[in-house]
Order: sequence, then C-alpha cells, then structure tokens
Amino acid sequence: MPIDIKKTKDGYGVIITGHGLVTDQEYKNVFKKHLTRDPSERKGQYYSIADWSSASSVKVSAETIRFIANIARRHTPKEPPLIISTVADKDHIFGLARMGHTLKQDIGWHNSIFRTRKEAEEWVKETMKNLHGMDELDLRTK
Repeated sequence: MPIDIKKTKDGYGVIITGHGLVTDQEYKNVFKKHLTRDPSERKGQYYSIADWSSASSVKVSAETIRFIANIARRHTPKEPPLIISTVADKDHIFGLARMGHTLKQDIGWHNSIFRTRKEAEEWVKETMKNLHGMDELDLRTK
C-alpha cells in the first residue's frame, strides 16, 4: 500500500508514510478511514508525522484536500490539540501540504511543514514538551 499508518512506540502518535506513487483515491480512502475511526482508537494520541519523502509522486487534487479537511473538522477532537508535522521534500507535495494545513487552521491543531524528517521530529518533540510537558518521546514505529 502506498500509504502506511503506524503507531509510535511511545503510544502518543502515529507516523504516516507515503511510498511510490500516491493516487488521489488512495489518499482519500486512507485519510477518511484514519480520521473517522472509533474515538477510542485515538485516545492518548497527541501528534502525527506525515512523511512524504519516500513518495515519488503524490497525485492528489485540491478537491480531495478540501474533502479531507472537512472530514478532519467534523471528526477530530478539539482537546488535546493535535500536533501535525508534515515532511515534504518535493515542491509539489509541499504545496499540497500547505493547502491542507491552511484549510484546517480553524481546527486548533498545531501544524508545520518541513523539508526533512529530522526537522519534523525535532519540532514535534519541542512542541510536545511546550504544550504537554512531555520530553521523553520515542518516535519510532511499533
């Protein structure tokens, strides 16, 4: 599957990884399922890192970005505020991520986009410490 979602070892987050060619339909299906899952599955989740650096191409329409933003607005909790970090090393993917973050800015999430995974992880760790007092995170996946 071109998109994997795995929980982190610390249990506080998920890592979303895109591989190869990510199509509009795949993106829509994965994120719709992820955002509308049972709230008990989200309990204790504070952050996510979406890493698109292994994706050769992401062919996602602006319409799909808006569709997912609307689902996120309706189905994600306001508390605790989520920390959403995106890794986009390609300009096209960076632009899509920016659009998605802009459309979701009214949700109350803490969003940022980076060119490298290292920068994204450092920002998540700093933001988790500042918002939740957590400074011992294990961002590796299970």
